[in-house]
Amino acid sequence: MPHAIIKPTKAIKIDFDPSNIPIDIIPKESLELVKRYLESDELAEESQYDIYGIYPEQLIFGFDLNHEGEKLFIPELNPILIFFSSAAMSFPMLNLFRKKLFENAANLRKPSGKKQHPAHFSDFAQMAMTCIINAQASIECFANSVVPIHIKLYNSKNHPIKRPSFADKVEFGFPQVKEIDFADENPEGLEIIKQLILLRNAIVHFKPEDKVTNTHFKKVYRRLINFDYFKALNSIESFINFYEPNLIEECKCGVNYFYDVISHDKTKDMTKPSDKYGFKFRETIESLDGIDHEEMEQKDGYILLHSKFKDYFYYIYNPVTKKYYWLEYDSQEPELEKPKTYFNEYIKDANVQ
Repeated sequence: MPHAIIKPTKAIKIDFDPSNIPIDIIPKESLELVKRYLESDELAEESQYDIYGIYPEQLIFGFDLNHEGEKLFIPELNPILIFFSSAAMSFPMLNLFRKKLFENAANLRKPSGKKQHPAHFSDFAQMAMTCIINAQASIECFANSVVPIHIKLYNSKNHPIKRPSFADKVEFGFPQVKEIDFADENPEGLEIIKQLILLRNAIVHFKPEDKVTNTHFKKVYRRLINFDYFKALNSIESFINFYEPNLIEECKCGVNYFYDVISHDKTKDMTKPSDKYGFKFRETIESLDGIDHEEMEQKDGYILLHSKFKDYFYYIYNPVTKKYYWLEYDSQEPELEKPKTYFNEYIKDANVQ
């Protein structure tokens, strides 16, 4: 399933480069206002200002954020698309884990001694719940932006609904506001969306069944396993685009993005530097106490240090293993010229493992 294009909540197309506007035509009062704003912790909306970033061919509106003494700009993205994209990115691994769940399940009619590992269901359930909750959130977020909170809803028999549920809002609220009905075009799609909403509610409000047997959640889990996720995601995309054409658009980049599960066994030293780029790994050190050294660079908790005893000795501290790796710099010119470059390459390798 291709990933969706993530769009801002508000953008203005432009056919010029604002950075080319001469600063001397900007009013002095405006420059002073900007200066005061940047020197303070005041947020833009506190003075009823909008803030935007300049991007190729468009201005993208966003918000400011005070962080560690700095004032940052963050583009505001459409949450409907974030939720939908998160659901879609969960689907590939969800599908894979469900397949593994079936492959490894013991067949009660054909005993073979096979025992299902609990992780097979856990892996599937985590991805499935992530997909369900985000998929439902994309519709709810969309509904909140389209259907007024206090609107009076009427059912298919034109009777007022006293306490409308979210499913009622989806089925009857959108047609009342938009004056078109998704159910007329795709009744099957609407039905699976309603099933998704019910399944999401069952997951979020899990209640143990204590009147049947000793297993309390099997009914919801069966629904979770048997649900048609692919059909639901396609129906949600169709539903949203029916009421707001082209809001969800598939990216044409050709790259498929999806969530994966990465395991890291901290009991094993999986992140030792390899012998490459002119550096030779010598040994692992628990501490640099008694070793005269200087810090060269630090990034993401990793530290590159240089020995003051011998110029060709370096050390890398790994925050995952909490160990130092002693490296010897080859006397020959390395493939990557500087130790800092090798350090950054090592961090990339360590984070992938």
